[in-house]
Amino acid sequence: MTPRTSDDAELSRQECLSLLTTEPYGRLVLVRGGLPTVYPVNFVLDGAGVVIRTREGSSLCAAAGAAAVALQADCIDRERRSGWTVTVVGRARIADDPVEVGRLARLPLQPWVRGERNVFVVIELGMVSGQRIGGAEQVHGAQALGAHRPVIPGPSPQASVPTPA
Repeated sequence: MTPRTSDDAELSRQECLSLLTTEPYGRLVLVRGGLPTVYPVNFVLDGAGVVIRTREGSSLCAAAGAAAVALQADCIDRERRSGWTVTVVGRARIADDPVEVGRLARLPLQPWVRGERNVFVVIELGMVSGQRIGGAEQVHGAQALGAHRPVIPGPSPQASVPTPA
């Protein structure tokens, strides 16, 4: 792998896929009612694509067969103001082949929410893009890290509370 410089922030497809194996949490974006909807998900990268475990009848199941969905994952170091972000755009499908379902069930992918989650949604690895972010502390020094962040006054919490008539 070729080392990257701060001027070369774009990541290759292989770098993106490699980074996705290090982060178990992301955001799935799909369209519901004509509007983008974002769901926090835990996932694992598998040879078949990005795999998410969910329950039957969930919104994530409804995304299967959609024109496209997107999964975005990142890892940010707030102290250094650096990190990476990766986005995968592709079709989602429900794994229904018993052999594939059995294989996916053995992946290290445990739901973070209660209840039965025995449906596997697989997002094909269509468009994969990413970038490294950061280096602000090198350019802006400690102030960029929030060392002297000013407090910006806003309306008091009471100002937004309606008074009885």
